[in-house]
Amino acid sequence: MKLEKLVAITAIALIILFRVVPTSTEPSTEMKLSKLESVFYRLLPDGTLSDGEAEVTIRVENPSDEEKAITVVDRITEAHLESFSVLSGSPEPSVKDVFFDHIVCIWRDIVVPPSSDVELRYSVSTFKPPPISVNITYYVNGEKISPVELEGDYYIMINSGDMLTINLTVENLRDPMYIDGEMLKPPLPYSIEVRIPKNNFLEPESYPEPYMVYSLSEDWSVTWIGVMEEEPLNISLSAKARTTEFTGEVELKAVRIQLQLDASSIADQLEEVLKSYNASLSELENMEESLSNMHRLMTEFSKGISSSSKNLEEAQFQLMELSKALRNASQSVESARAPIKSVISVLNSLESNLTKMMDVIEEIQRNIGQPPNTTIPNLTIPIPPFDFSLEEELANILSRVRSTKSSLYAADKAFETMQASFSEAADYAYNSSLVLGELQQSLRSVGIITNASIRLIEASLDDIGSRISEINSEMEDLSRRIKVTRFRESFLGDVEIRTGNSSCTDTELKAEITKMSEGKWAISSIILEGPSMNASEIALQILCEIGGIVKTPPEEAVITQIYDDDSWIDIDSTALGVNYDEELGVLLFRPGKPLYNGSNPLIDRMGNQFRIIVSSQHTPDVICLIDPICGDSVIPKVRMVTKVDNPYIALNMNLTEEYVEEAPLPTVEPPPEVKRGGYIVFILGAIAIITPLALFLKIRMDQEMRAQLNAALEELERDLAELKRQINEKKKTI
Repeated sequence: MKLEKLVAITAIALIILFRVVPTSTEPSTEMKLSKLESVFYRLLPDGTLSDGEAEVTIRVENPSDEEKAITVVDRITEAHLESFSVLSGSPEPSVKDVFFDHIVCIWRDIVVPPSSDVELRYSVSTFKPPPISVNITYYVNGEKISPVELEGDYYIMINSGDMLTINLTVENLRDPMYIDGEMLKPPLPYSIEVRIPKNNFLEPESYPEPYMVYSLSEDWSVTWIGVMEEEPLNISLSAKARTTEFTGEVELKAVRIQLQLDASSIADQLEEVLKSYNASLSELENMEESLSNMHRLMTEFSKGISSSSKNLEEAQFQLMELSKALRNASQSVESARAPIKSVISVLNSLESNLTKMMDVIEEIQRNIGQPPNTTIPNLTIPIPPFDFSLEEELANILSRVRSTKSSLYAADKAFETMQASFSEAADYAYNSSLVLGELQQSLRSVGIITNASIRLIEASLDDIGSRISEINSEMEDLSRRIKVTRFRESFLGDVEIRTGNSSCTDTELKAEITKMSEGKWAISSIILEGPSMNASEIALQILCEIGGIVKTPPEEAVITQIYDDDSWIDIDSTALGVNYDEELGVLLFRPGKPLYNGSNPLIDRMGNQFRIIVSSQHTPDVICLIDPICGDSVIPKVRMVTKVDNPYIALNMNLTEEYVEEAPLPTVEPPPEVKRGGYIVFILGAIAIITPLALFLKIRMDQEMRAQLNAALEELERDLAELKRQINEKKKTI
């Protein structure tokens, strides 16, 4: 993440950062302490960087109605003691002491009147380099050029119509810090101003887009505002020389780079971004939970559809089998009806015969009164007398035949009905099977849609999970950036005031040393015997035995390790604010928390636990020294300015030819008749030599006069810029 989203917020924060905004607080009777460090550097055209010239203002405010007597303790890192000088009638320090890499200045018995304040001001020279590196290169018409050195000054030769390009590379040199498993450089808010002579150059073009471009009375003022982090800042500015017949020197004013070490206002904006990330993360997590529930329900629904589809398939098969069985049963009933119909046909025939027999018997009964025997010529037929029991028997048989036939008819009808029912049932079973097939097809379609929905939900869950992972990663990065952005450190040193009984008491410190292995020793904690206290800096003087010689350990024999992820890992000591001086055998660090009576693990300013591994044949001797803070201390506000001197512009001048010194020719004694001509040649040669020298002196005088005039103009331009700012603020409020 990663900072593109924060450009607008960062710009707003930087505008606030480089402005002095009055704040109002509740009335308090507590002493108020502040320190402003204004440090100025100068980078010459030959690449030489000057020592820092610092002006320090310490202000103590007493809002109470009582007079207060205090002691002020100030610290100045890597400064030249002999350069210390008080300003504006400030008293000299009562004590000036040295604690390894910094000077400790103590003002005792400073009286602060009631409802008033006291200022202590001094200047000092520091050899501590600025936290940036600057590289500037020049191009004329796209060709890189090197300034020409002449009598200690540097010049760039440009003709009318030429294109001058200035490339500036600025890099953040603050030591990286170890924060939550990452090495991060504290950011550097910056303001960079480049000025181009307006009378000699057209309006410049620049990259990246500047924050503002002002048309001043004599110059184009181009300003960039931003934050330097890990990557170097590359600025390019191009301006075309106006077409003019002017010949001479043109001043190219110094590039002004202003830095701030306090970026807490940006951290406040990053906190707001982190809150919005948290809100987005909460919404995504809620969405993820909802989709997960939906996925669970859809998966269960899909399983139900799959199970139902299988059941329908089984039911459809069974119905088809039932339909087949019913049709077979219908055919079986049809087959069963054939013998019944045959029997009924036989019974019908029997009934007809019996009926005829009954008719015969009736006929016999009508003729029963005739003689029993009928004589036929030549044939006599005996006719027995009629037996009435035969008629009854026949009637009985006929009745049973008819009853049986009726039963068979009923059975046939029943079988016919059964056959129709079986056929109808078979049709119903078949049609139901078709309906189940259609329903199964519908369920399959629903299953396809459901599975597609499940895949879509899974893809959405994967996407949301990826976005949640990205947001978590960005939030972790942002949290680390907030921590490193909130980190504040002094440049020269912290200041403290001591009142009443806040003087330092005697304490004894010693290092807790444990043996790790043969020839390896660990310094993991400091034992304090005395009351709790804060420390500006702790020094560990180390002596160890290497090769049978007791000496200060070399740098490679002193290793710093940090405790992270349940293990100790090697780390660059500067990432923890730990510095080792091999020559003195002194290890310096600023503890990140107060020291308490007893054992105190080594903790850096970001809360990381660390230890020092020393290689020694025997237990190393370690002397602990402390620069204690026994009162109320504050981190100073730092304003740092680096001026990068530009060479002068030699417009329409060829300095390489004009100032080349030719080797003197051997003198030849002229004949008497030409001596007068020799004098004339001598005079003309002297004029030829003196004229460039006079021109150079005039250039130098013009340079000094212009420097004074430009200083006055710069002051006027600053006032004008302040007035414009106030007008813009009023417009915004309107």
